[in-house]
Amino acid sequence: PPNLLKNPSLETGADGNQVPDCWQRGGFGTNTATVAVVSDAFDGARAQNVTITSFSAGARRLVSAQDSGACAPAITPGRRYTMTAYYKSSVQPKFSVYYRNSSGTWVWFAESPSLPAVGAYTQATYTTPAMPAGATAISIGLSIFQTGSLTSDAYTLVAAP
Repeated sequence: PPNLLKNPSLETGADGNQVPDCWQRGGFGTNTATVAVVSDAFDGARAQNVTITSFSAGARRLVSAQDSGACAPAITPGRRYTMTAYYKSSVQPKFSVYYRNSSGTWVWFAESPSLPAVGAYTQATYTTPAMPAGATAISIGLSIFQTGSLTSDAYTLVAAP
């Protein structure tokens, strides 16, 4: 099946703001982090690195854009979706999943179990529970929840069989 994500290899960044087109930085809590384009890519010439340098609580992430439709893939309620990404990290990341509801608000939905910390690019896979009634679009990405570093690249998102 086709990849539902736009700019899945994080290569295009037309405005030069260090965030790939159709992606956004996210996070919450009390922590200090940097997010930057790096040339140490799995696929192509660019990847994204998220580093938390000071942590008390929360998380930091790069997720596919939570917009009104130019970037965010449309989804079907009741359907499950499978995502993959190549990553390497000094800490255990998790996939974070959000959906846009019928009133246009983005809502946190699910997260994967913790993935292992790995020194070389490794493919991670997660399949969501069935999307709830009223879900119209999806946003996904890898998150870290403690001091450390995560580099990610080459994302996919497909409707699960």
